[in-house]
Formats: sequence, C-alpha cells, structure tokens
Amino acid sequence: EIAPLVERKAVSGYFSAMPRGFRAEREFDMTSSFFTSGFVLIVQKDSPKQSLEECVNMNIGYTQATATYLHSIPKSGIHSSWREYLYETVYAALDDLMKGRLDGVVVDSLDVKTLSLGYYKSSLRPLYPPIFVREIRLVAPKNLDSKIFIDHVEKGLQDLEVRGVPKQLLDYWELFSLTSV
Repeated sequence: EIAPLVERKAVSGYFSAMPRGFRAEREFDMTSSFFTSGFVLIVQKDSPKQSLEECVNMNIGYTQATATYLHSIPKSGIHSSWREYLYETVYAALDDLMKGRLDGVVVDSLDVKTLSLGYYKSSLRPLYPPIFVREIRLVAPKNLDSKIFIDHVEKGLQDLEVRGVPKQLLDYWELFSLTSV
C-alpha cells in the first residue's frame, strides 16, 4: 500500500493509472501520461470487422483479469449488445475464437504482442479504439514541493521523448503504447 508512504513523506510520488479529472487534479500534481495501456478486442485476422464500432451483437470471451474493467464500463453503446462468456484462461477463449465459437476476445493491450506470436502468429489482430484505457503517470499529493518535483519529471520525460527513448523501451520489451495506435 503506497498511501501510508506518501502520507509519511517517505516517497515523493508514485506511478499510477489515476485518470485526470477535477477531484484528482485538485488533490494531486501529476505528469502527463507517458504510457497508455488498456483492453482491446482481438478478432481473427480475416474478420470483416475493422473497428470496435462495428462490433455489435457479437459473442465475446473474456477472463477474470479483464472482467473488473469490462464490467465497470456502463452497459451502453456497442458492448451492451455483446453476449459475454467468462473463460478461465485467455488461451481457452482464443481457442474458441479460432474455432469460430466466439467473434472476439477481450485482452490486455500488454499481451497483444505476445499473443500475436507463436501459435497465433498471422491469426489474430486487435481492433481499435480500445475498450478501456489506463494512462500511467507519476502523481504526488499537491503541495509546493510536489509541483516542482512533477515539473522536473515532466521536463525529463519530454527530453526522453525527443530522444526516442520511450519507443526504444517499448520495442525492447515488445510492447506498444495505445497512444501510438
């Protein structure tokens, strides 16, 4: 738990997926998002669906890992028409997708690269926009020191971006940020 460390000023700030918003920005100083991940819908490579907006009345598989986020989204719009099936593993859901029992599977964008290799190579593709987005940023309880701290970190992040370091790290770890999609 990070909150006690922050309250005792044992740490200056922490990385969080805390969204920007009136309450958050009133209580915290925060950097801009430097990495964006979330959940995307994976379909078969030859699916006629080209974007998430086209995905109505579909059979969708998901796992417990994605259930919390999937069910936190208000049941309106496209995914309100989905028939959802809970799977113990993403691989069981992907197997049913490959056999035509599902039209798509909800997965964490961090897993897309891995899932598109090996057995599923040339068989799957993600649809965008993402279903749910997490923006990772550095946050600190609002005070004069935190403002200076966050400003320095923000300047450093901008310098790294200019030098292409984030892309190099994403390439090295075989990840991608949803901000680049």
